[in-house]
Order: sequence, then C-alpha cells, then structure tokens
Amino acid sequence: MEVSFYKIRLFRNDFILIPPQREFEIRDELASQLSRNLCRRRIAVGATGLIVVDIESSQAPRIRIFDRTGRKVSRLLDALLCAGRYLFDSGRTDGRTLEISTDIGIAELLIVDSQQFEADVGTPTDPESGGAIDPSPTTYSGTNIVIEGRRYAATAVGLSATFPALVQRQGTRRDRREGTASGIRQADIARRTASLLVAAERPD
Repeated sequence: MEVSFYKIRLFRNDFILIPPQREFEIRDELASQLSRNLCRRRIAVGATGLIVVDIESSQAPRIRIFDRTGRKVSRLLDALLCAGRYLFDSGRTDGRTLEISTDIGIAELLIVDSQQFEADVGTPTDPESGGAIDPSPTTYSGTNIVIEGRRYAATAVGLSATFPALVQRQGTRRDRREGTASGIRQADIARRTASLLVAAERPD
C-alpha cells in the first residue's frame, strides 16, 4: 500500500498531511497507526501530528487530526491552518473564506491574501472548568512563577489548545531602554512559560 502525503510546517510545529487517496479510504484505525509510525523523529518522517483530509463535493472539506501517539484530537489551530494552506493551494476555495469541517463543528478561515489566513480561536476558557475566563486583571486564578526574584501571575488559557498566559508588570525605564520585559530576558520568559504549558496539558 502506498500513501501519498505532504509535510507542512507552521512555526515550530510540522504536520504530515494526507490528502484524499484515490484507491482507498484512510479510516481512523489506519490513520492512528500511520501517525504513530510516521511522526517519530529521527527514525521516520517526524512530525507533531497527522492530518487526514476528506473531500466530498457537496460538503465542506473535513479534517481529522491525530497526535504523534496516534490519539485523535478534536481540533488544533496549527493543524487547521496547515490544512487551510493545502486546501487553498489545491484550489478548494473561490472566495474570501474557507470552511473546514472538524469533529467539533465547522471552522472558518478568513483568507487575507495568498500568504495569510485568519482564524477565530474562540472565547478564552479555563482548561479545568471549561468556563469563560474573566479578563479583569484582578481575577487571575492561576499560579505564580518567580523569575530573577520577581513574582508574576500566570494562568493557563484554553483556546484551540492550552496556552500559558504570563502577566507582566510594567518594567523600569532602564528595562524599556534595553528592550527587556521587567528586566527579564525574553528567552527566560519563553522557557518558564513553556514549562508552565507542559504542566497545564494533563492527559485525558
């Protein structure tokens, strides 16, 4: 059996995208197996996950997304944008929007131009409760992290995935002149928030 595919990169994430196959259907069981086998880095193609595109003439294109362990996931923003790139380049849209069917409904991408797409990521929610997050600066209910002796409030935010939100205090005049955030190196912030993100993403 031969399966044609593309590898599409978006920022630091890359996906194996399997377009509709002419001779057979990629069912979930096969897609899960392909994801486990192909997404392994250094010994296979290597990718963050796998996207299967299904196209029926009378309906919006449908995508199914699998992580590298073979688990099916409902929606990932990066995967949605990669699928939009493939569908746009293959002539599957003739307007300013592109509708893509996912397991949790229709997602819509706005086509800004041939290189840019916009997506509505929805209302920020608490990954634990699923409720909407109050944007008021006095209601952050996450955790505190200490960087270089300073304490910062941080909370996990659910959009199409779980992201950490780091609330920074106003820096000093010297900080602003040197281009740092409250005297902290941006790389240090990225490293600490990445650790927070790992902690926030609990398995089902």
